[in-house]
Amino acid sequence: MPGAVTTAGAFVAGIFVTSLIGGFSTMIFSVEHFHRVATYGLAANLAAMPLISFVVMPAALVGMLLMPFGLDAPFLHAMGWGLEGVIAIAKVVASWGGDVPVGRQPWWFLPAASAGFLLLTLMRSRLRLIGAAVMATALLFTALYPQGRDADLLVAEDGQLVALIGHRSVTSNRTRPSDFIYDQWHRALLLPEHQGPILLADPTVAAKGRDGKRPPLTDAQIDAARAQMREVLNNSADAKFACVKSSWCIVGARDGVVIATVENPAYAGPACDLADIVIVARRLGYDACRSGALLVTSETLRRTGALEFDFGEGGDSSSMTVRAAMLGSNRPWNRHRRYDWRSGGEINDIPKAVLERISGSGG
Repeated sequence: MPGAVTTAGAFVAGIFVTSLIGGFSTMIFSVEHFHRVATYGLAANLAAMPLISFVVMPAALVGMLLMPFGLDAPFLHAMGWGLEGVIAIAKVVASWGGDVPVGRQPWWFLPAASAGFLLLTLMRSRLRLIGAAVMATALLFTALYPQGRDADLLVAEDGQLVALIGHRSVTSNRTRPSDFIYDQWHRALLLPEHQGPILLADPTVAAKGRDGKRPPLTDAQIDAARAQMREVLNNSADAKFACVKSSWCIVGARDGVVIATVENPAYAGPACDLADIVIVARRLGYDACRSGALLVTSETLRRTGALEFDFGEGGDSSSMTVRAAMLGSNRPWNRHRRYDWRSGGEINDIPKAVLERISGSGG
C-alpha cells in the first residue's frame, strides 16, 4: 500500500512539474506575441494530462501499430473520445476567464526570458538557479511595470481603420472597428474604452446617373466639404472623429494635431489644406500635400504596413515620429507588398516626408 501511494504521488508530481514547465514555456511567448497571461493554464494542463497520458497517447500508438491489419478503428475512436474530453476541459477553463492583459514588452523580454528558461530546464547544476532568477525577473518586470501605450495615433495597414488614443478613451473613424485588428491594438497597448465617430450629413450628395454611378464632384461641392471640415474643427470640444460616411473624417487631437482620413480621393485636397496628417485609403496620383501636411496613402501603407504615430512632447509636427510594422522586414511573405502589377516590377520607394519620420529608418 505505501508503495502504491508513493507511485501515485510520483505520478501526480510528474504531471504537475510537466504542466508547470509547459505552462511557463508557452507563457513566455504568449506574453510576447499575444500580450496576455492565461492564469488558469496550469489548471487546464493538470486536468487534461491524465486523459492525454492514459487515453489519447496509448490509443494513438496502438491504433497506429494495428493500422496495417485494419484493426485500428476501436483505438482511434477511443483517442477521439479522449480528445473530446480534452476539448471539453479547455472550454470549461476558458469560460472562467482569467486572461490578464500585460501589453507589449520591451525588446529584451523574449531573449532574456527564453535564456532563463533554457538555463532552468537544461542545466543540472546549481547554475539553473541563475536561469530561474533571470526568468522570474523578466516576468516580475512585466507584472509590475506594464509597458502600456506610447502611441497617439494608429493606422491599420489598409488605411481603413484609424484610431486616436486619448487618456481616457480611444476614438476611431469606424462605429464598429474590425474586431481582429482592434483586439490586437487593445491587447498590445492596453487601450481604454472605444468611442465611435460623430456622423455628419453629406452636403455634397448627388444623384446617381443612368449608369448607376455618381457624377464627379464639382468645385462647389468640394468647397462645401472644406467648409464643413473647418466648421467641425472650430466647433468641436472633444477630440472625437467627425465623419461623412464613405467620404472623409476629421479630428483635432489634444496636442493641436489635426488628423483627416479620406475614402473618396476627391476630398484629399481639402483634407490636406486643413490637417497635419492625412490618411487616404485609396491610390492617388501624388504622394505629398502642397500644404506640407503628412500624406499617407494606400500605396505607402502597402510597403510600410500598419503605422504608429507619436506626436512628441508639445504636439509639434516636426517632433513627430512614426513606427512601421513592415519596413525593413525583408521576408518572403512580405515581398508581394513591393510588387506593382501595373508596371510588373518592384517598387521600394516611400515618400520622403514619411520615411524621414519613421523611427529607425535613418531619417
